[in-house]
Amino acid sequence: IYILDGIEPTANEDNHHLLMAQRMLTNTTESFLAFTAAKLALASVLEPNNLRLIPALSTLFIIGRYTFDAAINHPSRTFGYTINAVATFTAYGLFLYKLFKGGLHANILAFSFR
Repeated sequence: IYILDGIEPTANEDNHHLLMAQRMLTNTTESFLAFTAAKLALASVLEPNNLRLIPALSTLFIIGRYTFDAAINHPSRTFGYTINAVATFTAYGLFLYKLFKGGLHANILAFSFR
């Protein structure tokens, strides 16, 4: 009996293109989830007149993500990665600043104990 091993299209040991696509998708998903959590947290503590920061940070994130993905096999992908990190860490930093600026109890509870 002659047995042929089937071709496994999702085996990534021999398929460099599939491996790169999987890594890009994983990195994009992780970056998007971290940034989305940061935006939601920031939006929960911003005043209504400062909510315009959310689309500005989103635009910065999209530009960074696009430049990172466009230059994935080039050393200049650091620019896109840095822009992504700036957008994400700015959102988290502003969230923490707003959270602790007025006192933790004022932002978490709907009423104050004072």
